Amino acid sequence: GGVQGRLVSLDTVERKGHAAESSYVMSKICKKLASRVKGLTSMFAEFDRPDWNGETDRLIDLVEFEAGITGLGLELTPQQIADVFRMVDKNGNGSIELGEFESALRAHGAIRRMAVRRVADPSRSLASGHQINPSPR
Repeated sequence: GGVQGRLVSLDTVERKGHAAESSYVMSKICKKLASRVKGLTSMFAEFDRPDWNGETDRLIDLVEFEAGITGLGLELTPQQIADVFRMVDKNGNGSIELGEFESALRAHGAIRRMAVRRVADPSRSLASGHQINPSPR
């Protein structure tokens, strides 16, 4: 009874800790991607490397994911990389598909950050005192 209940709760706490850490690490990955690359397909291409025949398979496997993380200049442990990979690979097939990748980027704000950057020019105009659409008086 009691000991087993404590073991289950400790296991649950450990899993929640891994999930929180993976989410934090994914946020770091997204921030780095959004600062370097524009567009979802370009971000995906940072990880989906050409195979031996020079073509991409439109899937990111763990080896490609690890290479992409290294290419971004992020220093993560193999366990952190594997945990984030499993978090993003929602269907658990061992590959990250474009839809899974997009969902992870949206969930961690990378796509939002890109959208905010695109509207930066109009906000500069407003900050300088110019009205974009002056209202008639």
